[in-house]
Amino acid sequence: MRRGNGGARRIPGVIIALVLATLAIGMGLVVFNQPFPDIRKSPTQMQRSGDVVRTTTAMTPEMQEAEREVSALVAPYVESVAVAVVSLGEDGGFSINGDERFVSASMIKLLILAEYMQQVDAGMLDPDGIHVLDESDMVGGAGVVAGSSSGATFTYDELACHMIKYSDNTAANILIDTLGMEAINHRASSDIWLKEGEQMTVDDLIKACVVMSANDAAALLCGIAQHGLASDSTSEVAESYLLEQADSEGLVAGLPSSVRFGHKTGALDSVRHDGGIVYGESPYVIVVLTSLDEAKANSLMEEISRMVYEALE
Repeated sequence: MRRGNGGARRIPGVIIALVLATLAIGMGLVVFNQPFPDIRKSPTQMQRSGDVVRTTTAMTPEMQEAEREVSALVAPYVESVAVAVVSLGEDGGFSINGDERFVSASMIKLLILAEYMQQVDAGMLDPDGIHVLDESDMVGGAGVVAGSSSGATFTYDELACHMIKYSDNTAANILIDTLGMEAINHRASSDIWLKEGEQMTVDDLIKACVVMSANDAAALLCGIAQHGLASDSTSEVAESYLLEQADSEGLVAGLPSSVRFGHKTGALDSVRHDGGIVYGESPYVIVVLTSLDEAKANSLMEEISRMVYEALE
C-alpha cells in the first residue's frame, strides 16, 4: 500500500467538531469515529441578507477579515454559491449558504472515499487486493481505469486514487460494488439518496440529483485532515490521493504554487464545485459549491481562495 504524504498540523478533533457543529452541518454524516458533545446550541451568529445566509462561530480577526471579504464577493450570486471555511487550528470558521443543497456531481466521491477508509481500517478490505476489470464494470467517462480493457488489473488502493485524482467513474463504480451501497448510504441521511436498496452506479449517483452542502463536504474533508475518520496511516494515504488531484482550475489557482492543496472537484453542465485541505502555515479546509457556468465558477473560486489564503496566512 502506498505511503501518505499529507500532514496538516493536527489540532485536537474536538476543536474542529465545535466549529463544524456550530456551522450546523445538515447531512448527518458520521464524520468522527469518537464521541463529541452536542454543542449545536453554542453561541453562533447567523445573518440573512436577502437570500444569502451567513453563519459564523468564534473567529480570530484574520478569519473575520476572510469572512467579510468573501461575503461581499459572493453576495450578488444569492443562492448560486455556497462557501465553507474551517480552520484546522484555532481560527474558527464561517459558512455562507453552508447548508444550501447542490447537486453533488463528483464531490460525492468524498463519501465513497470515507467508507473505503473505514473498511480498510476495519480489515474488511485489503487495499493491495487485486480487482480484475470486467466489461460490466465500465460506466463511461474519463480516467485511467475507464480507458482500460477488460482483464486489466488494479489494486483497490489504485482504484481509490484514480477515483479522486482523475474522478474516474469506473473506479468509483467498482468501489461502490465492493464496499456496498448500503454501507455508503449509511454515511448520509436518507433524504439525500434514492430509495433504499435501489441499485445504482456512480453515474446514477452523480446525475440523479444526489445533493450535498458545503458544510457536508467540509465535514468530510476535516475528518480526513484531522485523521478522525480512520487511523493515521489510512488517513495519510487518503490525503495523498487528494494531493494528486489532476484538476488545476478553481480553488488551487488562487493559492501560491508552493502551498500544497489536497482537493476534490465536481462538475456537470449546471454546477462546478471544489473543496480541499490547504496545507499552509495555518492549515484550513475550504469548500465552494456553485451552480454557475464553468468559466465563471473557476474565476470566482480563484478569487475566493486567494482572499481566504491572504487573510489567514
